[in-house]
Amino acid sequence: MAALPLLSRLYLRKKDLPGIGAKHRPEFRTKLELAVELLRWAKPWLSLLKLPIWVAAGDAYTKKEFLKPAKALGMTVVSRLRKDAALRTRPGPKPPRRRGPAPTYCAGVIDLAKRAGQRRGWSSDTFELYGEKVVK
Repeated sequence: MAALPLLSRLYLRKKDLPGIGAKHRPEFRTKLELAVELLRWAKPWLSLLKLPIWVAAGDAYTKKEFLKPAKALGMTVVSRLRKDAALRTRPGPKPPRRRGPAPTYCAGVIDLAKRAGQRRGWSSDTFELYGEKVVK
């Protein structure tokens, strides 16, 4: 697996745009919109490799405005989550004869802080890091 930065975009804050001449002033776009633009640009090129595409992103990008387009493009996003992230289990099938839309979230809350502290919830493996084998 290799990581290669391919392209970048300059983010300009909305309040800084008036200071740029009208001739050169770009349209304002959020960081998430710029990131999705880069994903859409990279997809056709990286698809030529016929390999799965993984995107490493900071925790600021774990929002639906970024994750939904990445999923639609068939990309896997790897990111850090805060230990107090609001994660819930997926609901089961909709019970028969129930009115209204199916629930989006289930009542089961996943507590990441407790999950991280459990030995039974994690597995160990041997990896080569900096030329030597270590168990992580």
